[in-house]
This record gives sequence, structure tokens and C-alpha cells, in this order.
Amino acid sequence: KDVEQIDELQKKINYLKYKNLHPLITNKYERSYYYSNLLKCRVTIDQNLIYSIFKSNISFKRKNLYIIEFKVDENNINIIQTNIDLPFRLKKFSKYYDGIYNLYFR
Repeated sequence: KDVEQIDELQKKINYLKYKNLHPLITNKYERSYYYSNLLKCRVTIDQNLIYSIFKSNISFKRKNLYIIEFKVDENNINIIQTNIDLPFRLKKFSKYYDGIYNLYFR
């Protein structure tokens, strides 16, 4: 079922590419900023995401989700990979995609 929903979402996105584009959703979140001299990188942590259908009262609150992003120069990527043992799985994440999915397909 998820594959069908993803295919349907992709069709809608492709359709919008060829039409007059307009906002579909808005997203709000809290962001904390950090810097590590040791790791030579910036880190942002996003939480309390709220997605809303543009110009409507329909919204979705994302609970217990923390998005941690390491912003590092390519020359220092090895420092991150060898010095951080994270207790969670790394994966790509799109707030836009997550918002569309949760507002329109859940």
C-alpha cells in the first residue's frame, strides 16, 4: 500500500511541475544550533514539527521526532564518521515529503 501511495504522490508532484505552482503545505519547527570545535562542524536539531495544508485549518503535529543534521565541510567528513557513535540509524529525511505524506495520505 505504501508503494502505491508513493507512486500517487510522485504523479501529483510531476503534474504540478507542468502547471502553475502554488504552496501546498507550510511547516513550522523549532531548531537548535550547536557548534563543535572538536568535530569541526555545526549541528542542528529540529523538533516539534507542525505541517499544515496551505490556507486551511488542517494540520498534523509530528511528535517524538528529532532531526539531527551535521553540517560539515567535505574535508572534515572523516572526523565525523570516525568519532561519533550514534545510538540511532542515519537516514535521509525530507520535511516537505513527510508533511505531504502525513497530511494527504495518512
